[in-house]
Amino acid sequence: PLPMQASHRNLRALFAAGLLAGLVAGCQLTGAERPVPAARAVERAESAAMQGDHAAAAHHYEVAARSAPSGERNRLWLAAAGQWLLARDLVAADTALGQLGGELSAPERLERTRLTAELALARGSGGPALALLDQLPEGADAATQATRARILFRAGRVAEAVRALIARERLVTGSTALLANRRLILDGIGDAERSG
Repeated sequence: PLPMQASHRNLRALFAAGLLAGLVAGCQLTGAERPVPAARAVERAESAAMQGDHAAAAHHYEVAARSAPSGERNRLWLAAAGQWLLARDLVAADTALGQLGGELSAPERLERTRLTAELALARGSGGPALALLDQLPEGADAATQATRARILFRAGRVAEAVRALIARERLVTGSTALLANRRLILDGIGDAERSG
């Protein structure tokens, strides 16, 4: 073949190979770019939470919230905020609460109030938490009852806090949860004695 024809053929083959490589690269997403379905992210969050990796759980809940249908997002942002609190990352917990949008259901409003009170307690601010006490109904659920008790302990209302935690025992299941509840009672009494 003439030099011009060989060069032309090489260019076409090179162009075809480049086009094919471009198409293949464009069709493959890396793991970081591939969106994670909300249900899968929730599974990962629950697994991380069970293992005590609360920061990872919070991150997975945030991923789920970003990809979930709008009706599920607030529940997932609240779960993320709760996990950030357990991870002791108060800024991230506050940021997750700031992502709440639209109309909140009654359980979501209660959880937002509970988490706001827990944030105040974690920051050492008993006053703002105490101001929220009336919005946390007694006996609503185990988490709310524990928050009520922590607020009452911080306010020096030890007998009320102990009664709240004794009532909480009807809301928890399993021996581990009962032992943890009794630990809350003992720790709360001890903290109250130390603070005066």
